[in-house]
Amino acid sequence: MRQLFNICIFALCLSHSGCSKDESIGENHTAKKNFDEMYPGATNIKWSSRSGHEVVRFNSSNRELEAWFDHSGSWKLTETEIPLTLLPSAVGEAFAQGDYSNWEIEDIDYVQRRDHDPIYVLEVELGEEEFDLYYTSDGTLVKAFRDSDATNDYLPKELPIVVSTYMEVHHRGFRLIDVEIEDGLLEIEFIENNTKMDIHFDNSGTWLRTSSKVTVNEFPKNLFEKLKASQYGAFRIDDVEFVETPSASFYILELESGETDLDLRISLDGHFEIIFED
Repeated sequence: MRQLFNICIFALCLSHSGCSKDESIGENHTAKKNFDEMYPGATNIKWSSRSGHEVVRFNSSNRELEAWFDHSGSWKLTETEIPLTLLPSAVGEAFAQGDYSNWEIEDIDYVQRRDHDPIYVLEVELGEEEFDLYYTSDGTLVKAFRDSDATNDYLPKELPIVVSTYMEVHHRGFRLIDVEIEDGLLEIEFIENNTKMDIHFDNSGTWLRTSSKVTVNEFPKNLFEKLKASQYGAFRIDDVEFVETPSASFYILELESGETDLDLRISLDGHFEIIFED
């Protein structure tokens, strides 16, 4: 009788296409359905549950991929390991000219996320240190931080409705890069008109500030001349950021001279204020 039971189970498995090519994912049939529609030619399929998500590792087009679906079965992200030869030239050039150019590239992930721009993540190493570098396809470095295997840092975060509405009204057509929540503040990194920008909201969704990097050549000429004629004229400009708040707009300059580093706030009418000095 037991032998007959085993034979029946085996026959049932053969009649179900999923038994021959993937592992069980419990009752989340929506995730499996969505996965099958997205990757009809997938092979070596293995499902698991992690951090409240259904995660599937599989092969497609001779690549190893990992896709994440939420508890409702909706797709969240797909991570693909790629070789250096498939890295866009703009990303490769940005890395070679950046602060981490002497670090060794250990791994490259191409990450596609729901409602976000895709990113290339370079895992780099120098001695005992490991960092993850996030690049957009045009070579913009949007994030650099110490590598951690504790969580999936690629998982996209949903924007609150009030924030999403604000972004659509004030930054129509923006390309979402990342969302962070820290100390009760919501920080969004996005690209608008090929410029990387950061915007902050409080926990009620009220806009607090927007900032963006600008080049020295983009810094207003009248403010540059006033800076050069001031006591800070001999300082080298390392970085320029334009900041907008509900009450004011201003520039923040990172300056350096010898052993002295300082951050200088410059209002649009040319008023100087030191906000950091080392």
